[in-house]
Amino acid sequence: MNALARFAAFVQHHAVRFVLSWLCLASSLANADAVLVDRVVAVVDARAITRSAVEARAAPLITVAKTDAAKAQARRDALLELIEEALILKEAQRLRLEVSDAEVESALGEVAKQNQLTVAELLGETTRQGLDADRYKGMLKRKILEFKWLGLRVNRAAQPTASAELGAFMASERTRLMDELRAGAVIEVRP
Repeated sequence: MNALARFAAFVQHHAVRFVLSWLCLASSLANADAVLVDRVVAVVDARAITRSAVEARAAPLITVAKTDAAKAQARRDALLELIEEALILKEAQRLRLEVSDAEVESALGEVAKQNQLTVAELLGETTRQGLDADRYKGMLKRKILEFKWLGLRVNRAAQPTASAELGAFMASERTRLMDELRAGAVIEVRP
């Protein structure tokens, strides 16, 4: 690999950190009285996870949390969820997995049907619980992508034939596969 290619690989690997560092420096020099609005709380490979993303993900649980400890746990759970989503998204892109809008709408209809609601009633209920329609559909899209990824990567030879054991098996496989993704990634969680 020549020097230019090595430099390009280095820049690509560290681009997020460099840009964020430069922006922080530039903004602090431009206005010494500036207030911190957001910050990076984790980096998964080259993908940044911001404090505001964690807060947005944890918001429905934080609003019902009774103690500071419960709120802190909601934030930790949200961060872990965002890290896992970043890992799954990267792997799904590598495997060229996609989720169409039609798949999301179909899943939305199925969830509504299972809860004996119309789609409008379901979306109204999610909104009352602090999750607007777009965020709920985004969550469904991420879950569909995760199920596609799991379906592709699960160890079929070890899959139980009894449906009662399938849930525990899939949870175990998800844990195993997430461990594999974590082992192959650079994950930095910041205080």
